[in-house]
Amino acid sequence: MNKLLIAAAACAAIATSAHAGVTVDGTLDAAYGAATSHVGFDANAPVGNFQAPTAFSNNVAYDIYLHDEGGTLYGFLQGAGPTNGLDFANLYFDLDPANNNGSDLGFEIGNDDAFVPGVPGSATGLAGISYAIGTNSFEFSIANSLFTSPIAGLSSYPLASPGGTVVLRLSQGLGYSVAGGASYGANRLGAVTLDSGAVPEPATWSMMILGFLGAGAALRSRRRQAVCA
Repeated sequence: MNKLLIAAAACAAIATSAHAGVTVDGTLDAAYGAATSHVGFDANAPVGNFQAPTAFSNNVAYDIYLHDEGGTLYGFLQGAGPTNGLDFANLYFDLDPANNNGSDLGFEIGNDDAFVPGVPGSATGLAGISYAIGTNSFEFSIANSLFTSPIAGLSSYPLASPGGTVVLRLSQGLGYSVAGGASYGANRLGAVTLDSGAVPEPATWSMMILGFLGAGAALRSRRRQAVCA
């Protein structure tokens, strides 16, 4: 019985802490795991090269980390050296990568802007975006709803499915060079599955705990019957 109660308590603790892995404060949290991609440094790397992205930045080498939990996509750009004050991130996402149709939605994180690549105009002052600047780093969060629901003021574009995958194709981060391109492979700078953010309701947890207890009682009963036989 004690073991079952401990297991139930552990499950409840997991439910409470499942969405507490990342804090947007400019420091790299363990929840990010390994970097999804690396951008090298080349002082001669082109800038504003959206049509011909490379794997290099003219400002600083940096690693890209992506993580999605609790209905929010988190990202972290960690520079390998001083970033000369160019702490920003313009990011381009493919919301339906299975169609292989390029970038569908872009964000100017520091300005809380969203735009459809190649289409004039943007939606400004968006809720659901935050960022923090750390030591040679730039961390951000984007609400999953901005990928799965239309953003007012933008022209039509494909939407991601809740629980689907989005791909970071281009990063103009920590400098003006555009990183990305086919050299990174199908997942480009990183693919992320959008977490729905749903957690079991308290009633669901109660039913699960009662199920654990019932299973334990049935097991003890079977053991007693086996001994009596």
